[in-house]
Amino acid sequence: MQCGFMVFRRYPSSESDWRGFAQLLKETRAKLGPEGTVTMAFYPDTRQEKIISILRLSKYVDLFHSMSYDKVPGKHSTLALAKQTGGKF
Repeated sequence: MQCGFMVFRRYPSSESDWRGFAQLLKETRAKLGPEGTVTMAFYPDTRQEKIISILRLSKYVDLFHSMSYDKVPGKHSTLALAKQTGGKF
């Protein structure tokens, strides 16, 4: 049986929050082992991607989901924004 874990973290407010979040992902990956799946959702705004890269979260996360929240009131984020901001963790 395969197990999985989806994480959706909305804007940690400090470096300490991000480091704690990274520790949670590390421990989750260790508990699930290589057969488990860990996914993470984030808002593509270039800041999130930089932090994800700096903390090397791809060591613990199998799939990253770029969320399409409203960038401008009444409009969803575009595919162009996702391409501009993400994909290289």
